[in-house]
Amino acid sequence: ITVKNGLASDELVANVPGDPFYENQLLSSNPELGTYFWAEPYQYIYTANAIIKGLEVSTGVTHELKEQLMGEALFIRAFCYFYLVNDFGDVPMHLSTDFQENAKSVRMPREEVYKQIIADLQKSETLLEAGYSLSLGERVRPSKWSAIALLARVYIYTEQWALAETKASQLISNTTDFQLLQDVNQVFLKNSQESIWQLMPVRSNLNTMEGFRFIATNTPVATETISNTLLNAFEVGDLRYDN
Repeated sequence: ITVKNGLASDELVANVPGDPFYENQLLSSNPELGTYFWAEPYQYIYTANAIIKGLEVSTGVTHELKEQLMGEALFIRAFCYFYLVNDFGDVPMHLSTDFQENAKSVRMPREEVYKQIIADLQKSETLLEAGYSLSLGERVRPSKWSAIALLARVYIYTEQWALAETKASQLISNTTDFQLLQDVNQVFLKNSQESIWQLMPVRSNLNTMEGFRFIATNTPVATETISNTLLNAFEVGDLRYDN
């Protein structure tokens, strides 16, 4: 999503000719679009729906754990729909595990999808723990602050400015858990205080695909590089540019 949307928006430049995202020649039959942008999010949404349904009838977990897991599932469902609606606009909305009904579902107006995203995030905010104790201090599971941060962004995207300010202010005022770091090279490290939610590494030879592709130790040989337009957008003295 980072790379291909970066190419489509001209923030990145394709160094290999013919990239359909970069050349604005994207077809619905494109395998990357069909797999990574469409099929995978709906797989995660189906899993989240299965967790929600299972927790509603489960008697085998404590009340506290049930609330946390329910909050995480609602957050993940909202997170996936946020990217789906921004990449595709109107999209089918699956809120159950009935795959036969889901297969027949039609696109819902993006406004309705956003309403569901907001409802999921509002509920998850009330269910999720405020800290990171369940993940032993690591920021690899959604917390209350993850829901608040995404709600702030969703309110911006839906032009609900006052609500966006309220949620963002909640996060900014939590100076115990979050701080702006003076050393910008520390920002994306494990458990950085600028981080709200991180993904645990799943490959032994790299932590994130962004780190693997975007950190050039010599002349870039990657299939994509930063565009001059984005480079020139940095203000003088921006430490991110200097570093």
